[in-house]
Amino acid sequence: EGPWDVRRVLGTAEVYPDGSTSFKIPANRPVAFQPLDEEGKALQGMRSWVTAMPGEQVTCVGCHEDPSTAPPTRSFAALTKEIQELNRPAGELQGFSFRNEIQPLLDQRCIGCHDGTDKNLPNLSDRDTKIAGHNASYQALHPFVRRNGPEGDYHMLTPLEFHANTSELVQMLEKGHHKVNLDQEQWNKLITWIDLNTPDYGTWGETGTIPKNYASLRKEMKLAFNIDEDVESYARPYKKKTFIAPPAVNLYTPPKNRLANSPITNALFKQKNQSKIQLALDVTQKIELVRIPAGDFLMGDKQGANDEKPVSRVKIKKGFWMSSREISLKQFRAFRAQTKNGWYDMHYKDQVNRGYDMNDEALPAIRISWNDAMAFCEWLSKKTGKKVTLPSEAQWEWACRAGSDSQFSYGNINSDFGKFANLSDQSMSLMAVKGVNPKPIKNPDKNYDFIPKDTRFNDGVLHLAAPGSYQANNWGLFDMHGNVAEWTRSNYAAYPYKAGAEGNKKVIRGGSWRDRPYRATSSYRLGFPSWQRVYNVGFRIIIEEN
Repeated sequence: EGPWDVRRVLGTAEVYPDGSTSFKIPANRPVAFQPLDEEGKALQGMRSWVTAMPGEQVTCVGCHEDPSTAPPTRSFAALTKEIQELNRPAGELQGFSFRNEIQPLLDQRCIGCHDGTDKNLPNLSDRDTKIAGHNASYQALHPFVRRNGPEGDYHMLTPLEFHANTSELVQMLEKGHHKVNLDQEQWNKLITWIDLNTPDYGTWGETGTIPKNYASLRKEMKLAFNIDEDVESYARPYKKKTFIAPPAVNLYTPPKNRLANSPITNALFKQKNQSKIQLALDVTQKIELVRIPAGDFLMGDKQGANDEKPVSRVKIKKGFWMSSREISLKQFRAFRAQTKNGWYDMHYKDQVNRGYDMNDEALPAIRISWNDAMAFCEWLSKKTGKKVTLPSEAQWEWACRAGSDSQFSYGNINSDFGKFANLSDQSMSLMAVKGVNPKPIKNPDKNYDFIPKDTRFNDGVLHLAAPGSYQANNWGLFDMHGNVAEWTRSNYAAYPYKAGAEGNKKVIRGGSWRDRPYRATSSYRLGFPSWQRVYNVGFRIIIEEN
């Protein structure tokens, strides 16, 4: 699922405020472009490439517009400025190599714990063993990066579909994973590796075998393109870095059961919720809502990630009504008829179809931005006269816990979630496929079956499940854990929780089908921009009482 070809970074150029840019690229070389955000993360990837002849001026008109379209007549900033020389990275133009760019980072920041001693942790120290032709440490790390395969869906993708922030590796490090603190250069290398689609080798020499016809190929390049370049000479010897221990932390130990000591547990919360209403969408559809009572609880988890601490007591002053299920694609289409969920990548080449079709109207709506979810709420408010909105982060966690003080409404991280939640489980092995029009492999090895999962349990579904397919919590809410993560109306801010806190991202909760249980607890949280349409995020609504 990495790139077929070797990638090397030619450099970066400034994009001006009006979106224009101009820069010089090497002639007779295949070149691809990636627009980067302020953190240096690719907003979109160019899956093919462009080649320019010596002295040629190339623009994007003709590929991204009608071929008969003339260049725009208005002036752009790039036309008034000198053409930029690329800001090249330090060093020679070697291929981007896991061994030389990423392994030193792992040596310095990770192998104190990930040294192979604990068999439950990925071994990031093994640089010598080969697994299916790749370095063992590479094989251990790449599963935590979400990306499109070299022959994945080539249609125009949702913007930021494979943004680095959708990868578990980036999310855990940004949360302060065991106080591991990457410097800016290390972040740049890690993000570049992700945005290049997680390459392993940077030269033939790294694989151990330089092709016999390498010299003749160089002669052909010189004859055809006047390029005389020995790319193998760029290869650098691997230099191991010394491990720098982060500050000491208390490693997470899943509690057996914290419910017994919960200050919010009483007989009321153990009863099934019988208070329900229905909200009409149109003549054929209704949304069921259940009443969530007022109360107070301990929000967060002292044994969770840094952004779940400190735990604080939060009071839900008024009861509210929450949709018992996630909003389905059919329900969202009552508001915006042309909405589609899209497709999921099949993780292999030789695809006959675009991937896994998620456009069944019975499935929860996904790739819905926070802005779109709020627009749905505003539309429904006007239509019904009710005060419809998204739940605050506190309302969501209060409703999710349904009186439980354990990690999940149904138990702890060791509880069998098969009847309660759609999470990354045994069924995720069905993503290991092979062949023309790829089909699941029987008993696949880790080279194909690499997505992180909890293999102890099986919820019976590979991707999305129709809302309400699993058992509800005690307050009658389905899929609060797993299936799709859900937007809240709260800004992503540091704890202790404060209603109305400022932040430039919006909080999502609950985890999804793609997440292992620890990423779907009642307190686990992530933040995304309000305009981003995330591949595994949907929403549910609430009606606030006066």
